[in-house]
Amino acid sequence: MDAIRQLQAQLRELYTQDTQKKLSDKNVVEIILRLKELGLLDVLYTIDGKEYITPEHLAYEINKELQNRGRVNIVDLQDLLNVELEYIQDKVQKIIDEKKAIVLHGELISVQYLNAICEEISETVNERGSLTVSDIGKRFQLTQDYVSQLISEKLGKSIKGYLDDGVLYTCLLYTSDAADEEDSVDL
Repeated sequence: MDAIRQLQAQLRELYTQDTQKKLSDKNVVEIILRLKELGLLDVLYTIDGKEYITPEHLAYEINKELQNRGRVNIVDLQDLLNVELEYIQDKVQKIIDEKKAIVLHGELISVQYLNAICEEISETVNERGSLTVSDIGKRFQLTQDYVSQLISEKLGKSIKGYLDDGVLYTCLLYTSDAADEEDSVDL
C-alpha cells in the first residue's frame, strides 16, 4: 500500500513540473501521418483539416447527436461534426444495422424517439377518442405511409386501439361505432 502511495506522489510531482521539451504542432502532425501510414493509427481528417478524429469517436458523436435530438438530418451531421459525409454514412449504416435507428427521407431517427412518438400517439388517442393518420403525420413531420406502418407495427403493444381507413380509434370508441353500424343495418 505504501508503494502505491509513493507512486501516486511521484506522479503528482511529475504533473506539477513544467516540461522543457515540447513537440511542435508540425511534429505532432508528422508523427500522426507516419503512424497512419504504418497502419498503427486509424484516424479521419476533419473537413477543415485542423483536427483528426477516430472512427470510434465519430460513432460516439453521431450517437450523442441522435440521443440529444431524437432525429437528425444526415447531411446536417456533416456540418455539426466537421467530417466528410462518406465517413458519416458508414457509421450511420452501422447504427442502422444495430437496430438503434432508421433512416427516413434522409433523416436518422432513433428507436427511442419513435417509441416516444408511439407513447404520445397512444395518450392523445385516449384523450380524444380518435386521430387521423394525416394529423399524426403533420404533428411529427412524418409521411402518412410511415405513420400507418408505425401504427400497424405498434398496435396492441405501445399503441392501444384500432386503425380503420386512416383513422386510429380507441378500443372503446371503435367497438361503440361498430355497434352503432350494426344497429343501423338492422333497421
